[in-house]
Amino acid sequence: MKKNTILWILGWIFIFPIPLTILLRRNKNINKKAKYVIIGIAWVIYLIIVIKSRSSNNSNQGTNNKEPSNNKAIVRESKPENTNDNEDDTSNTSTISDEVTESNPETEESENPTKENAIDSLIENYNATANNQLIYSEEFVVSNKDSGHYRTEFRLQAFKNSVGKSYKLDDYTIDIIEIDRSGDYETRIYADDIPMANCLELIQYFSPLLDSSISDEIINETLDYISEKESANGYYYGNLVVSLIKSSQTSYSFTMRTD
Repeated sequence: MKKNTILWILGWIFIFPIPLTILLRRNKNINKKAKYVIIGIAWVIYLIIVIKSRSSNNSNQGTNNKEPSNNKAIVRESKPENTNDNEDDTSNTSTISDEVTESNPETEESENPTKENAIDSLIENYNATANNQLIYSEEFVVSNKDSGHYRTEFRLQAFKNSVGKSYKLDDYTIDIIEIDRSGDYETRIYADDIPMANCLELIQYFSPLLDSSISDEIINETLDYISEKESANGYYYGNLVVSLIKSSQTSYSFTMRTD
């Protein structure tokens, strides 16, 4: 009896149309048609309540699910830039990196070498083999008469678009000029008042760099000739020319160029 009472109570609380249906079907005093109308209304009301309850629960769950996402977005927006935190950042970094690579001046210069780059590359290769290093001093405007590096021939039209860089070899100044000959660069190397040993050193290490086809035998013959004659008024070997004029007992005015 007690068990049935509990079931009736639970039924009225949670599924009230069931006990109502049972009671109406047992009642003999109510018209049969009225019974079914009341039972139908009770079930419709119950179903409406259940549907609204489920809809409300789903809405609350959707709201709860959105909150962590919103919080996460806020945290991400307020964080300092860090390319290692998520895939989006990595993707953006990759895109930026690609754009930088496409517009990187160093990449463009390596594909289309400039006169300045030609000198830098020449000196780098020279220092890789020579005993005495050429140390960068300054860049100068070839046409500037007040630069301290100006020479009479620099007034010629051929030197109009040339560039010059100055270096130190021991205590002596070495000037290197790159002249643009319609896309082909002509290199000229100048030095004043330097000893014979330094002249020979410049010839030895610059020759294979300025003319890759020249043989060691020809370079050695040139060194022997210069050492013996101690002068050279335009000595041609391979695709190179050397001029050596004595300026004092122990020093020389030196010029070397591609032919």
